[in-house]
Amino acid sequence: MTTNTAIRDVIVVGGGPTGLTAAAYLARAGLDVDVLERSGQLGGRAATRRDAGFDLNLGIHGLYTGGPASQVLHELDVRYGAGTPCSVWARDGDALRALPTTPLGLATCRWLPLRDKIELARVLAGVPRIDASELGRTSAADWIATSNRRAGVRRLLTSIARPLVYTSELERVSADLLVERLQQSYRGTVHYVDGGWQTVVDGLRRVAETAGARILLRRPAAALLAGGAGIAGVRLRDGTVLPSRFVVLAVPPAAALRLLPEPARAALTGALEASPPARVACLDVELAELPRPDHAVVQDLDRPLFLSTQSLYSRVAPPGAAIVYTFKQLGVGAPGDATADRQELEALIDAAQPGWRTVAVRRQYLPAIEAAGALPSPLRGGLAGRPDAIAAGIDGVVLAGDWVGPQGFLLDAGLASAKQAALSLLARRPAQARLARRSRTAPARRRRQGTPA
Repeated sequence: MTTNTAIRDVIVVGGGPTGLTAAAYLARAGLDVDVLERSGQLGGRAATRRDAGFDLNLGIHGLYTGGPASQVLHELDVRYGAGTPCSVWARDGDALRALPTTPLGLATCRWLPLRDKIELARVLAGVPRIDASELGRTSAADWIATSNRRAGVRRLLTSIARPLVYTSELERVSADLLVERLQQSYRGTVHYVDGGWQTVVDGLRRVAETAGARILLRRPAAALLAGGAGIAGVRLRDGTVLPSRFVVLAVPPAAALRLLPEPARAALTGALEASPPARVACLDVELAELPRPDHAVVQDLDRPLFLSTQSLYSRVAPPGAAIVYTFKQLGVGAPGDATADRQELEALIDAAQPGWRTVAVRRQYLPAIEAAGALPSPLRGGLAGRPDAIAAGIDGVVLAGDWVGPQGFLLDAGLASAKQAALSLLARRPAQARLARRSRTAPARRRRQGTPA
C-alpha cells in the first residue's frame, strides 16, 4: 500500500454530473479538489458515445427545465443547445392516436369521450394548486385512483405517469414525485440536448477544472478510511491511499454502501429500505433515414413503453439520419425478461417507424440499466424520506446523487444534492481563516487562467 502524502481538502468520488457539480462549487470556493472517476470517461449514465456523426446517449435522456438542475447550470454558466419535443402520439392497441398535450388539443381530440375530456381537464387544471409535500405517504397509483372517477382518465394518467417516474409499479412510488413532475411540466419544457448529454458533462468539467479541480480518470475507489472521529482519506483499488479532509460520495447507493465502513454502512442501508432503484430496458437505434417523421414521440396506453425520436429536436445525428430511443419501465426489483422486453420495444418502433429495420445503422440494447438510484417510497414519506447529504454517518463525508435529498428527480435531484453537499462542507471546513483567505484569492487565480471571476 502506498500513500500520497499531499492532503487534499476534498476528494469527490464519482465523475458524473453530480460529482462534477460538487467539485465545481467547492473549487470555486477555493478548496483543493480531486475528482476520482473509475472509468476512462466522465459522465456515468450521462456519457455519450460519439461515432460517425451520431451522438448516442446511454438510453433515453431528457432535461426537465424549470427545476434545480436549470438553476445550478445557470449558476455555473453551463450552456447548451437543445430542442423541445412536440407532437406526442399514444399507441392504443394497434392504432396510433394523437395525444392531447394542450387545452386546444384536448378540446379537439376525437378519440376521448366527452366526459373523459371534461374530467381530465379538471384533474390537470388542479395539479398546479396541489401541495405535493402532503402526498409523500400516498402512492402514485392511489393518487390516480382517487383523483378522478373515470376509468378512461385513470388509464391515460397511468400511461403518462410511468415514463415520468421510471417504473411500471406506481403503487411502489410516492405521489409527491408524480405531482411534482406534472407541475414541472407546467413551469418548463423538456430539453433534448445538442450533442447528447456529454455536452452538459463537458460543460461541468470545464467549470470545475477552470476553478482548479483535478480530474483523475481510471482511479476506482475501494474504501473510505476513517481517522479518529472523522474521515482520513480514500483507498484506491490499487492500494494507493489519498489523504483528504472531506469526501463527497457522488455515486449510486450500492457503490456508496460498498465504500462506507461499518456502522455507517448499516445506517445508510436502513435509510434506503423500501427505496429500490428504478431500472429500465432501453433499445436505441441509429437510422440512415427516418421512415415516419410525424410519429416522433409515442407512448403506449396500456404497457410501460415509450419512444422518442430525439434527433428531430436536437443535433445528435448526421443530416437526414435519425436516432430513435425507446424504453420500457420495469417493475421494482424485477430484472425483466431481456428477450421479451427487446421484442416489445422493437414492436413499438415497428408501430411508429415501419420499415426501420432496413435503414438501421446500429442498435444499442440495455436490458436493465439503472435510471434512478432510488425511487421515493410512500413507506418512507416520499421525497422527504430520502437520505440527506450528511447521512453518511462519518464526520467529513457527505452524499450526493439522484437518490439524496428532498428536491427533484433524476438530474434535478443529483445537481440539487451536489450543491447542498458542497455548501454543507463549506460551512464545516476547518481552518476557517486560511480557507477564507484562499477563497478571496480564487477570483484572481481564475482571472489568470482566462476565466471570468
